[in-house]
Amino acid sequence: MSQSQYFGSADLQNSTANQELVPIDIQYSSFSFMNDIQCHVSINNSDFIFIRANQGFDVSKENYHINSFIIEESNITFNWVGMLI
Repeated sequence: MSQSQYFGSADLQNSTANQELVPIDIQYSSFSFMNDIQCHVSINNSDFIFIRANQGFDVSKENYHINSFIIEESNITFNWVGMLI
């Protein structure tokens, strides 16, 4: 049995423009992003997607991985949690 490893924000963070949250060569099997202000994000190199203030994003799906999550705008207050297996 493998043991899950959790990563994420130690405190609220403030984004920089085009900030990548997933380090190179890392894939999260589940990922949650919580935003205080509306923003646009790119998930796994998708086109930018609009996220309403306090809407957030959450994925926990078998056989799906998050290997890129980019916040387009600067000064977005957010926190996140990811799980590796």
